[in-house]
Amino acid sequence: MPDRGVVAWTSLLSANARNGHMEEVKATFARMPEHSLVAWNGMITAFGQNSQLGRAKGCFDRMPGRNTSSWNAIISVFALHGEISTAQQAFERMPERNSMAWNPIIHALNLQGDVFTARMVFESLPECCKVSSSTMISGYAQAGHLDQAKALFDSLPHPDEYACSSMLQAFAKAGDVLGARETFDKMPERCRDTPSWNAMLGAYAQNGLGERALELFAAMIHDGIAPNEMTFSTVLHSCSHLGRWREAIAYFRSLSEDHGLVPDVELYSSMIDVLGRNGRICEAEELLASMPFAPNQAAFASLLAACRLYQ
Repeated sequence: MPDRGVVAWTSLLSANARNGHMEEVKATFARMPEHSLVAWNGMITAFGQNSQLGRAKGCFDRMPGRNTSSWNAIISVFALHGEISTAQQAFERMPERNSMAWNPIIHALNLQGDVFTARMVFESLPECCKVSSSTMISGYAQAGHLDQAKALFDSLPHPDEYACSSMLQAFAKAGDVLGARETFDKMPERCRDTPSWNAMLGAYAQNGLGERALELFAAMIHDGIAPNEMTFSTVLHSCSHLGRWREAIAYFRSLSEDHGLVPDVELYSSMIDVLGRNGRICEAEELLASMPFAPNQAAFASLLAACRLYQ
């Protein structure tokens, strides 16, 4: 592939990383005609996504040069794997620090359930960026502090699409679908991007309103909003719980035929779950066998559960 540009090579590397194909990731990196900073940063992220912290650090240490994205990448890897102190040490070593580097630390603390420390870090930031606010709103939501999430959201003079999506997810987690829909309807058109629609879809799906989720998906397509893999994951989940396996098959086909998306291992697993829950064991087995990559544990678990239920 001698004519591939940096973006194409890095996209291939990232796609393999998302599906856990680390041997392909390393082979792709080795075949690159040149190793740009973008490629090196992609490798750090790839190792981090696949819980290979030692290799991520080794990659970072071997880099011929680094930029702010390199530092942010390694900080994210450590923070999101619970290595908060190591992430903080990396932050202290950054030649040029920015608030974006603190975001993965705040996010990691929230994931650990330490919303108090996350809030202290958030409030100590010299400059609060929009992503930091959105991350903190999500943290409050995960901890069940809907009032604090809403107070922070309401304090933002001009909440962007990230903050709106985080607030939608906060309402969804609290089971407040009406609050989520009110927030969604009040969003400026410029903020109603794919993640925002996905958050509203998720609010319906998570609260047992699959019918409303499918109706919203139809409205999303009608309004010309491009769905992504997360969109279809929610749609398939809704179909699964509504028993609409035929519609799910149509949606699964349309994601590539109509929207140019390539189903990843998670979407295949979701489709197998739909078929299995609805007694379509043979179709589920055929889909599992046809996957262009190794099935994940979720796919096998869904099929096994279906076999126990129907056979």
